[in-house]
Amino acid sequence: MGKYPALLVADAGEFGLDLRTPHEAVLVEGVPRPQVDAVVRGLPRTFLLTPALLGFLAPAGTAERAASTVLDRLPQALCVVGPRSENVAETVGLAREAGRVAARLGLRRRLVTYAELDHLCRLARGARPSGVLVTALAPHPDLLATVRAVVRHDGNLAAAASELCIHRNTLTYRLDRIQELTGRDPRRLLDAVAFVSEIVREP
Repeated sequence: MGKYPALLVADAGEFGLDLRTPHEAVLVEGVPRPQVDAVVRGLPRTFLLTPALLGFLAPAGTAERAASTVLDRLPQALCVVGPRSENVAETVGLAREAGRVAARLGLRRRLVTYAELDHLCRLARGARPSGVLVTALAPHPDLLATVRAVVRHDGNLAAAASELCIHRNTLTYRLDRIQELTGRDPRRLLDAVAFVSEIVREP
């Protein structure tokens, strides 16, 4: 990966990618601002922001910072962050998939990450969710019961606390703990869907 420039335009064909299509362009993290300024002029509305294209040279979080730069320059842009992978074509493909799912959901946001939509992407292609969320909570039956209660009551925290016979503050503490362990917050719709997609497929 190191021999390729930050902007993989000329070399994209080696990965089976066509960056000249009129509806999308790929911007990678770590691109110097002058290059960004030169590239964003006249580009179309959709960007696929793929961290893998620089071969893991950039630190965590750089993709989001790069996205902010693009979004500042293009008010109508949608940035889709793909997962890190040594397979560039796969990364871009998953980013595109996340973008399509976000469009179907009508998400009113300008930065979408594959990480937050991975469960929905798996369901959309008929694949089984990974099960990592339920597995992470398996040693904590009280937290798993909390997720189930919140889901059962459509996110109504008062009703969930009542079912669990706990104080609302205790429920909030549990939800915060769940987020620490899984990186997902059942109070957020997309994260709740991720939990649901695993729970309904439990044996």
